[in-house]
Amino acid sequence: MKREGRLFRLGCWILVGCCALAAAAAESPKTPPAWLVGKRFEHQLHQKMDLTSTNSPLAAALNSLSASNRLAIVLDRRIDPNQTLTLTVAGQPLEDVLARIAESERLGLSLWEPIVYVGPPQDAAALRTLAWLRREEAAALPAPRRQALSAVRAWEWEDLATPRDLLAALAAEARVKIEGLDRIPHDLWAARRLPPLAWTDRLTLVALQFALTFEIAADGRSVRLVPVPVKVTARRSFPAGRAQRLSVNLLAQTYPDTVVRVEGDQIVVDGRIEDLETVARGIVAAGRPAGKAPAAGKQVYELSVEQSLADLLPQLSKRLDVEFEIDRPAIERSGIALDQIVTVKVEGVSLDELIAAVLEPAGLKGVRRGRIVSVAPKAPVPAKP
Repeated sequence: MKREGRLFRLGCWILVGCCALAAAAAESPKTPPAWLVGKRFEHQLHQKMDLTSTNSPLAAALNSLSASNRLAIVLDRRIDPNQTLTLTVAGQPLEDVLARIAESERLGLSLWEPIVYVGPPQDAAALRTLAWLRREEAAALPAPRRQALSAVRAWEWEDLATPRDLLAALAAEARVKIEGLDRIPHDLWAARRLPPLAWTDRLTLVALQFALTFEIAADGRSVRLVPVPVKVTARRSFPAGRAQRLSVNLLAQTYPDTVVRVEGDQIVVDGRIEDLETVARGIVAAGRPAGKAPAAGKQVYELSVEQSLADLLPQLSKRLDVEFEIDRPAIERSGIALDQIVTVKVEGVSLDELIAAVLEPAGLKGVRRGRIVSVAPKAPVPAKP
């Protein structure tokens, strides 16, 4: 009985701490918050701001940042929302302000677009990699199951919802059985509205708050909750030329938290997704021919990468200064998985040719108008009945 009482009090803390966020973020009881996503999410993180907090409850400070910046901030259920925050920051990017908050409270931070997650350091460090691994597993399933476990939807629940309620709703949506529910203790959560997330991401967000992840059965009809491994890593392979292969030792020294090695004409990297993205940029830079310049007045591009399309597009958006407007409903109806791996190796191409090289192998097309690139299936998609 003592244990049950303790768990109930924990749930109450979260209820008190998170209700303000639900109230502050919602534009009206029936209108979802206009959360920033994609390139707008990244842009907002770079906006400079001031913060003065003197013995303010942590949840209240995060609620204020969430509402004023239109970013969905999730405070892990295991963190006391009433612990006080005393911090003054002037003229710093929002990304740095969030990092300072996490550091001052000895917490971890994960900028997992479109979510800002604040929680235990080890779990914050693992979040993006866990989510990527689960998306990859879903992307490898047969088409009907892949679509169900990759479906992207906005997410909300009412006051006093329990984690098991949320898992039951997820199971019903995807028509899967979730095994290991005995690992989820009773808890009460406040009403929340979150931006669109893939089905696997939504399950990851709940499971991680109990130090859990999940395994997807080979047929995609069930998932099993399991503890998060002590070390969480992903693996990516990158096509590499001679110059890039020669840079492996330097890359390994520069990024000691990763394992970098050559296998044939590929560079194989093991590490967290954040680290793999950084190494990928180093690999591309190492393969850039010295002294090679485009013809006068013509800008050309090169890219050598093997990566999930869902991860690659945000990176290209930032590097190319374009915004991808993705027709997700049409793509979902076409059965195309945005989490599929694409291999791109081009050199000396125009911007439009680069975009085509990225999208067309995945069955997509991109129509660019200035900085906006509209992404939709190449083949016509029947209208939704």
